[in-house]
Amino acid sequence: MLQVAALKSALRAPEGKWAASSERRATINFSPDLPVMLSLAVLHEEGDEAAAEFLIFSAQNFLHICYPAALDREPLRFLDFRHLGGPSAAGPVFPTCHAHTPLCRDEFDLAVGLSTGEVVLLSLRAQLRAPPTSTRPITSLSFNPDGSSNASRCVALAWLPGTEGTALVAAHRNGAVLLYHKVLGSSSEPRLLARTSSQQAMKPAVTQLQGPGAGGGVNAAAVAPDGLHIAVACKDGVLRVYALPSGGLVAGFKSYYGGLQCCAWSPDGRYVAAGGEDDMVAIYGLAERCVVAYCKGHTSWVSGVAFDSWAPGWVHDDAPEQQQQPPHSPEQLGQQQAYQQQQQGQQQGQQPGRQPAAALAPGGDRDRVYRLASVGQDCQLALWDIVVTEESVAAAQQASSVNNSPERERPGLPLPHKRRGRSSSPSKLHGHGHVPSSSGAESSRGSGMFRTRSSASSASAATAADPGALPAALASGLISPPLPRSDWQLVTPVAQGRVHPEPCSSLVFSPESLYTACHGACVRRWARPGPGQQPVAAGPAAVQRSTSSLRSSRHSIDR
Repeated sequence: MLQVAALKSALRAPEGKWAASSERRATINFSPDLPVMLSLAVLHEEGDEAAAEFLIFSAQNFLHICYPAALDREPLRFLDFRHLGGPSAAGPVFPTCHAHTPLCRDEFDLAVGLSTGEVVLLSLRAQLRAPPTSTRPITSLSFNPDGSSNASRCVALAWLPGTEGTALVAAHRNGAVLLYHKVLGSSSEPRLLARTSSQQAMKPAVTQLQGPGAGGGVNAAAVAPDGLHIAVACKDGVLRVYALPSGGLVAGFKSYYGGLQCCAWSPDGRYVAAGGEDDMVAIYGLAERCVVAYCKGHTSWVSGVAFDSWAPGWVHDDAPEQQQQPPHSPEQLGQQQAYQQQQQGQQQGQQPGRQPAAALAPGGDRDRVYRLASVGQDCQLALWDIVVTEESVAAAQQASSVNNSPERERPGLPLPHKRRGRSSSPSKLHGHGHVPSSSGAESSRGSGMFRTRSSASSASAATAADPGALPAALASGLISPPLPRSDWQLVTPVAQGRVHPEPCSSLVFSPESLYTACHGACVRRWARPGPGQQPVAAGPAAVQRSTSSLRSSRHSIDR
């Protein structure tokens, strides 16, 4: 009889124990087409220094708004969107994604993407003031009403930092990525309609960042903290990075196998984490133009990734309250980095309580440490410490440079009339724990991609429509090809466990907690380790051991 591992109620990381403090039990059956998506909302009231935090998640036809610490209680509001379908809807209308911005010039701070492709703008305060028995959302604005411009499902939404809620990016399943511009008040421009009682749909100026059909479709998208780039995780396994607001393709990489399911930016905007059907999380450096690390530990598709902006070593515990919030504009990002560099110089030689990487703040001259979390369809949550050193970056760039040679045989793109050989075992590099050996099934999985070759005319037409189209984008150097397994720089999780009864779908960090969700609508809250807990491995010595293992492994491979 198959033994199913019990759900973990706590995960022990180097800084202490992450304990499950609140839980909403699974209430629906598993449906791969209806993932439960999470987002956090913070409301600031005038004259009140304290901010109210709300957790928002979608489950089937409803959008739930609740208090994060009371997941086991009834949500504050249920919002039902089925009435927005209209006669042209092909099926029931339900929310597929959502995003909230705390900095908004008007009251419409909550964006909800629907299965019809429509993007509805709501006022979170108005929803909370409505009677609890009312399930009808109080809406006022909508983009792409009833899917009139794009009827493909909306899979990701993101507000642009620094725009005060006037610019929004929407990614659709068919590959289209659109940048919407909200119009405040009335306008004489004929294509921009003001809000009236009879006309709720607003036709904004739209910038198409990626056209329909590009990448075989889109599964996720994320905007950089400085608002200058957007990363798009595509079904063809390519992470495409576009400039904002122009939409030009600037960088990207190809996964080792299969499509990408999720992506997230590091707090400083230097790196993008992307996970997918190869059961790994790849860390791509925007400046390095290559994958600097692979996180290996999941046994099934990776469905969600998130960087921890409040991790020890990134934001200091003694920082002012305004520094504890993630940056929303380039100015705030610069202030945060300047503050961290100042604190770095003051705290050298000291050992703070909860900081395994005391002086390793991003932006300094020393090694950079990032805390990353991922969830997968194996029902597991994994925590990773990504140590980025000068040596690891140089090794990754060297491997990528050799791999870009047209004579180099690469996974998924075999040379014509040449038999693909077996790849060797990957090297064990920076990270914690022991890297398990790869199975033979895994080796064979990476050999079945992109076997068909189109004619020159069709390939040139595809490249004109999509500059990231394969395999032309690999030859042009815009997209980094997948590395052979012998060149992987592997990171192992610092903590991992089965935390949900159904495949996981989403996760999000807050200053005090981590929230995870699964396809069964089970939502769990994980409290951060308290300041009184004894760290498992604290201080710069732990990071020194990690970076020294990276160097010794790299040198053994070079020899």
